[in-house]
Amino acid sequence: MIKYLSEKFTESLIKHHYIHDLQKADYIYATTLFIEKWISILAIMLLSICFDMVISTIFFLFFLIAVKKRCCGFHANSFKACFFLTLIIYIVFILFLMPIMIKELNITYILFGISIVILELIGAVNHPNINWNHEEYNESKKASRICVAIEGFSIVFLIFLDANNEIIVSMIFAIILNAFFLLIAKINKQEGSYEKGTCKSKNTANDEKDY
Repeated sequence: MIKYLSEKFTESLIKHHYIHDLQKADYIYATTLFIEKWISILAIMLLSICFDMVISTIFFLFFLIAVKKRCCGFHANSFKACFFLTLIIYIVFILFLMPIMIKELNITYILFGISIVILELIGAVNHPNINWNHEEYNESKKASRICVAIEGFSIVFLIFLDANNEIIVSMIFAIILNAFFLLIAKINKQEGSYEKGTCKSKNTANDEKDY
């Protein structure tokens, strides 16, 4: 259904001469990812209403997405896997991890610091589906590090202001999650190598979707 909608939307753009036929595949892929991302976001927001955690969830999603779109990271093999993995992680966090992280704030802050270091050191992973060239890859690493630094300072500032622990922990968990999936991508070698300025996959998996 999602691919069908993406194809129809792209065909409409071609029909009205907004894009060329040669751009069709790229636009179908981009539109599919856009729809899938918003399905996941809306599903999480619906769950946040059920858990009465709307504000905390908004901060969580903002901090998660802001870094992830720059650093890339682990990709699931399909949207279905990505979607259910996202919902499971969110539910486990709200029901089980958040109470523990709030209770053990010192440990939470240590994990937060370690995650910041990981993200700053690695910066980004060039997934084959993203296929940045060398310049784009370096710019993404730079943007990711700046974004992580801004988020890190924002969290520290809120900690000193003694802000709501649920909001602080939600933002910290977003940082931890980005660091975790960046490491997983590195371990699974979901990245490219450069040859004459072109990123070539080290992993033969195709058609993977962003977590």
